[in-house]
Amino acid sequence: MAGGHYTSVGSNRTICLNLHNIFIQSFHSNSWNGGDDKRYREGLKNTFGDDYLDFVESLKGHRPIQLRKDQLIDIKNKAQIIVNSLEKNKRVLTSSERITFRNNVNAELEIYDEEFCEFIKI
Repeated sequence: MAGGHYTSVGSNRTICLNLHNIFIQSFHSNSWNGGDDKRYREGLKNTFGDDYLDFVESLKGHRPIQLRKDQLIDIKNKAQIIVNSLEKNKRVLTSSERITFRNNVNAELEIYDEEFCEFIKI
């Protein structure tokens, strides 16, 4: 398995670390199938619904950001703490819990504007 980006890193480097843009995907789909866009989109829609899919697609509109080396180091350290806590708790989350988790991690990493950091169900 791999972490596949809904909006490719090459097309929008700014949102490459936004957790709402990263989902588990088979290595085959993520590499040789070029992201398997159609199935990726259908999977998001079926798992999370239309409102969330619209939100994920809106991430492309985030203004470009420039991160300094010290900021990237800080983000990496925060992310490693989160990864370590996840490895201790291997519980499978519901769709709703997954969205909440992504919201919380994005806020904790402090990279993105709030509107692109947190999905709020309408």
